Amino acid sequence: MTAKSTGVAAVDALYKVRKGQVDFIDVPELGFVAVDGGGDPNGPAFAAAIQTLYSVSYTAHFTLKKATGTAPAVMMLEALWWVEGPDAQQVMERMASGSADLSDGDRARWR
Repeated sequence: MTAKSTGVAAVDALYKVRKGQVDFIDVPELGFVAVDGGGDPNGPAFAAAIQTLYSVSYTAHFTLKKATGTAPAVMMLEALWWVEGPDAQQVMERMASGSADLSDGDRARWR
């Protein structure tokens, strides 16, 4: 499947998966709303950041939909987490091997 247009239908189609089928697609340039920070994801700063992220995303979605009659769906949250410091490599290796999980270690160090 090749997206020929950067319209809403073409963007939404990028996120549709067909079981047992591999598709090659041209991904158009997409805009994102992002939050960057660090610390425990169960903390109040992270909760406030996520609330703001969704508030901005849904406001943009409905503003565009009202103006044009259509808007791409607000996608689910994606996150990248890592640790920094002298033992960062060992922490990530333990997590990748399954000998440690997200509950192990000092979550305040997360980025």
